Amino acid sequence: MNPRIDEARFRLLSVYHDAVARVSGRRLVANHLDHNPFASHCHVLAIGKAAVAMCHGVLDSGMAVQSGLVVYPDQQCPAAIAPSIECHAAQHPLPGPGSFAAGERALEFLAGLPDAAPLLALLSGGGSSLMEAPWEGVSEQDVAAVHDWLLSSGLDIVDVNRIRQSLSRVKGGGLARHMGARPCRVLALSDVPPGYPSALASGPFLPALGGELPIVPDWISVLLGKEAPPDTPEIDHVVVADSGTLAAVAAELGGVFHLPVHAGHGWVEGDAADMGRSLAQTLRDAEPGFWVWTGETTITLPSVPGRGGRCQQLALAAAECLAGQDDCLLLACGSDGLDGPEGDAGAIVDGETLERGRAAGLCAEDALDWADAGRFLAAAGDLVNTGPSDTNVNDLIIGVKLPR
Repeated sequence: MNPRIDEARFRLLSVYHDAVARVSGRRLVANHLDHNPFASHCHVLAIGKAAVAMCHGVLDSGMAVQSGLVVYPDQQCPAAIAPSIECHAAQHPLPGPGSFAAGERALEFLAGLPDAAPLLALLSGGGSSLMEAPWEGVSEQDVAAVHDWLLSSGLDIVDVNRIRQSLSRVKGGGLARHMGARPCRVLALSDVPPGYPSALASGPFLPALGGELPIVPDWISVLLGKEAPPDTPEIDHVVVADSGTLAAVAAELGGVFHLPVHAGHGWVEGDAADMGRSLAQTLRDAEPGFWVWTGETTITLPSVPGRGGRCQQLALAAAECLAGQDDCLLLACGSDGLDGPEGDAGAIVDGETLERGRAAGLCAEDALDWADAGRFLAAAGDLVNTGPSDTNVNDLIIGVKLPR
């Protein structure tokens, strides 16, 4: 490998690791509560991939937690948080038995709170799968089948969560309608597009997403909208970090390259491979610089998908466009440290990625067609593996064009 590219890869990986650490849910929740006290004593409900970290942030702030319920992915193995806090493992990305039990437990938890007890809710991405309680007449099997179809549909997260809300007693304001007159504040790590707060974890404390539902198969249509939800009370929401926060932090850290920094170019979405080619072409055509993008792309999965996730798909498509370039590299990784079911965070590619993968007898075009980018990138030595992080604020994509 080109020594200059090798050094740049090391620096770029350091920027990713440091940026993710800067937007840790534990750190940001503690900082918010230090500067914006909520209550000296409260009850806590935390749901999502960063639920455990965010709950630790509450304790770090010195708040006394009377009771708590934390719903987290069963891929994580957290130690006990505190004697007063119940931890509940659930399934992601498809809801499973723990997810449905968590939905019922969350409703029980709220019903059991004293009338004037303040609640601090902590939300992060992944909550849509981790907590579910379907309407009467919709079975757990129905919900799981809908989620499975949605994951392979290529729909964006807002449309996906419109459909999820239509099946659920806890989404689209479902939990808010069980709050009564209790004081409540929601702290959120947002992994959804700006302007769509109700899409985060499918909006358990916000009114349902408006807008028209996307076209779905008939077997899904007959399940939707079993009951019209009543009015949802207004609850204070604070976004402690989102994709814009992540982009700003990465842009600041990018100063290590001593190049012009370009960040804040809007939300990256659409087909992962198409976006990878587009961003790589931007790098090829640009003057030397450090480029930052954030967002969430999609993949329409084949009937039998291979290894990888949307970040790996994007990175491999970018590598096709960067093939032969000795001055460009691109990183695409999930801020949560997870991209696809195998546990990789994403990938970092350069102008020699395709050559390294081909030397192992693999074809990039086939890998993209079969959503098998992870296998090609593993052979090329380009996968990034960090394990689950303490945050979840979308995918981070960084491109570097080095001076000649």
